[in-house]
Formats: sequence, structure tokens, C-alpha cells
Amino acid sequence: MSEERDRPDDAPPTEQRVRLDRRQELIAHELRDSMQALRRELKPDTKEYKQALGEVMRQHQRRTKALQDWDHANADLTAHLESFGHGSVPRSDLVAHAGELHLLMSRMKTALRAAHRSLQDDLLERWKVLIRNVMAYRHALIDALPLIQSENPQLAVQGWINIALLDAAADLDDAQPLSPVVLFVSNDDAYGPVRQALDDALEAFGLAPVTVSPRIEGSVWQVLTAAFKRQVEPDRIDQAGDAFTAGAKARWYGEPQSQITKAQGEAVANLLDKLQTTPDALIMISNILIVKVDGVPVVRELTPEQVQVLQENPSLFTDPRLALSRLEPRQVEASRPGPDTGQQSIAR
Repeated sequence: MSEERDRPDDAPPTEQRVRLDRRQELIAHELRDSMQALRRELKPDTKEYKQALGEVMRQHQRRTKALQDWDHANADLTAHLESFGHGSVPRSDLVAHAGELHLLMSRMKTALRAAHRSLQDDLLERWKVLIRNVMAYRHALIDALPLIQSENPQLAVQGWINIALLDAAADLDDAQPLSPVVLFVSNDDAYGPVRQALDDALEAFGLAPVTVSPRIEGSVWQVLTAAFKRQVEPDRIDQAGDAFTAGAKARWYGEPQSQITKAQGEAVANLLDKLQTTPDALIMISNILIVKVDGVPVVRELTPEQVQVLQENPSLFTDPRLALSRLEPRQVEASRPGPDTGQQSIAR
């Protein structure tokens, strides 16, 4: 039972209750200010006034919902961190918990950006405290990954992916958002040329590696966290829900889109060329997914919904066929027949 339910009616309010009441007062005050400004600018009972009033109320509802979403995600995130702090998270569950943490943080970041302006400073301070605790969890997972890798390489890959997603979710810098990058090739000999082509592709996408995981053998996996180098105006990112999605939008700004598209197309073609010597592969750059199954390559520019599927299921990054079947069930059947002929089979 919660502290609020246990408290007698005549007991003094808790700090949490006082904070909640204060936030509700600020929300109500901001709504009154918006409506007063509207009355000064437009005559009541006019069509324009009613339309503007409707938008004010819809914005108020969106911001109120954002605060509710923050509270719910914050409660879940705090519970996860408390269980970790009490030492009740076994090593085998650290990876799964990290996946849940980055999803909760993404929800909270969306809520933070959509919250009432009068509340953002308070939420930002609370966000900073949470980030410190999340980073402690991150370091514990990194320390555990070598042993996890010795027992289960694919679970270690998921761990590194979740670390990259944690870093992206924790980052509030819209000018240079972080974006996880994943590399898998089934043929060890293909790693060197493919990794060089990946570095060239990162440059074409305006990305610079920030962190790089160790190579994980058993085929070869590697996970990078990269930052967008171009400066982007935050309002042009449309307050995207997480850095992964923000990065997918941000990469189009900074120079004419036709120039970026040409450079990226050449970089993807180079990657496909270097992948000819491996029957199976998976590469994720921003929202571009390159999958090769049984020698047949497919390139997709993912929708935000497809990106979310991968974020919520990091095990998909360890299995190209499964990833393709989850994103596009019909495409995996088309990819079954035929060896690699050296042709770049790019489905768009």
C-alpha cells in the first residue's frame, strides 16, 4: 500500500503530495494565462476564437497527459532501480532489465519535452537524478558482460545494444543526438572490409562513433553508439520521442537533401558490395536497416514503428531472418531462394 493511502486524513501532507499539488496549480495557472491572452487577441463568440480556444484546450490536455505519462514511467523506472540497488537483480536478468530501462526513459523523455513549460525545470532536475542512478546500472552491466559473453554471446550482444539504447535515451542533446549502430556478419573474414565500409557509411550519414563495443565472436557482432555531427535546430526535430527516431529525422538537415541522399546511397552500395562474401548479415545505421539472408540482401528505410519494434526486441539484431520476418513477414519468404549472385538486390 502506498504512503498516501496509509496516511491519516488529518496528517500533514507528504513531500510528494505537496509537489503534486504545486504542479497542478502551475498547470491550472498556465491554462488561465493562455485563455486570458486569447481573450485579449480575439473577440469571444467568433469562429476564430472558438477554434483557437479548442487548440488551447487540446494542448492543455496533451501536456496534462504528458505529465501523467511521466509519473507512471517514473514509478516503474524507480522500482527497477530500487531492485538493482537492493542487489535483487541476478546477473542473468541485467540485460533484460536494461531493455526495460531504456524504454521507460524514452517515455519519460517524450513526456519531459511535451510537459508544461512551468514544470520542465522541476522535471529536468528529477531527470538528472534518475540519470545518475541509470548510469550506475549501466556500469554494472558493462562489468558483467564479459562473463555473460563467455556463457551466451548472443545475450551479450543484446546487452551492448541495450547499453547503446540507454545512452541514446539518456541524451537530451537534439543538436547532436546519439544513434545506436549494429554490425553482424556470419563470415569472420568479411568483418574487416565490412567494418571499413561501415566507417565510410557513418561519415556519409554525418555520424561519428562515440563508444564501440568489443567484437563478439561466434560469427561477428559489434555495437557502436554514434553522434550526429551536424547541428540541427531542436524545433526541426519535432520533439521526437527518443534519440533513435530523432536521429533518423536529424540526418536530413544541415545540407541539401539531394546531396545527402547521393552520399548515403553510395555508402550503402559500398556496404552491399563488401557483404558479398558473407551469406548472412545485419547492419543498422540510424533508421537504415541492411539485412542479408541466405545470400540475398535487402535494404530498408524503417518507419518509426519498425524502429520501435527493434528497440523493444533487441534479440532481433542477433538473427537477420527473424528481424526481417518480424518487420516484413512476406519479405523473408522472398529472400529464401538462390545464392548471392553479386547483384545488389535492394528492395525499397
